[in-house]
Amino acid sequence: GYTPDNRNVRFYYGTDEARAMTGVMLFPEVNTQHGPLEVGLALDPNGTVLKVIATKATVESKPWVEKMVKSGYLDHFTRLHVGDDAKQVLAHASRNQLGAMPYFTAEIATLAVRHGLVLYQVLFAPHLAEINATSGER
Repeated sequence: GYTPDNRNVRFYYGTDEARAMTGVMLFPEVNTQHGPLEVGLALDPNGTVLKVIATKATVESKPWVEKMVKSGYLDHFTRLHVGDDAKQVLAHASRNQLGAMPYFTAEIATLAVRHGLVLYQVLFAPHLAEINATSGER
């Protein structure tokens, strides 16, 4: 049910020497009562997640984000594909192991990844042929 509310959302992509697209990087952000959490979401040209990293958090949420990151939670998104349900990754997180607030942060990171996958489908995938014909930032 997510749709981008800003039509000027930017994403970045890389090309090789032949100008073929090699990947895309998105930075979806979710705002919470504890401040924003942004993730960097790297995908290959087929929409497969290569890497997820936490890129922005507040001073308040920093300890929770650090604990979530150190647990390896974000690594479980690797190989997820556009169209897959990112919520399935939450099965790899344990509220008892992480603690309540790091688990909350994992839920928010999951939502950010879900938004990023939608952004890829809506803003990037329809322009793949055009991107392969040119290079730069979209």
